Amino acid sequence: SQWLERRLTLNANAFYVDWSDQQVSVNFGLNNFDVHTVNAGRSHIYGFEVELAHRLTQSVDWYASVGHVRTQFDDFDVVVGSFDDLSGREFAYAPEWTLGAGVNLRWRHGIAANVNANYRSEVFTDVSTRQDQYRVGSRTVVNARVGREGDHWGVHLIANNLFDEEYVQYDAIGMGMSVL
Repeated sequence: SQWLERRLTLNANAFYVDWSDQQVSVNFGLNNFDVHTVNAGRSHIYGFEVELAHRLTQSVDWYASVGHVRTQFDDFDVVVGSFDDLSGREFAYAPEWTLGAGVNLRWRHGIAANVNANYRSEVFTDVSTRQDQYRVGSRTVVNARVGREGDHWGVHLIANNLFDEEYVQYDAIGMGMSVL
């Protein structure tokens, strides 16, 4: 929807997905590289997203978003050396919360800047009977960009992870492997 003479945009959605035969990567336990793709019998996912964008002036606009999701395998049996029932586990890499916000600034002669931040709540990095061992923490990252823009071109200096936030993206248990 658009408001305030089309300067304010508000969008939202809610969703529910009932899934059957979802393809999932599962570690079969011989080592961290013994991963197979199998079908989960049934699973579901539900949540919502809301985004807001507001053009304050010709030179300044800002935006923000929030997302919430819940995931669960409802019927997921695998044979990993022995029979394992993975029902009730969450999807890998599915954060419960995501947040984002930023501001764009524009000056004369095409000079422009952006500062933005995004947050992701903790996630599981694996689907297994020991899923709680494969949890990585939440993280917030701030980025910035400044440069010059033309009608069909732009040159920018970009700084990702401006405050050098250290976070684990992936953790392989037993291998001491983390990606920051």
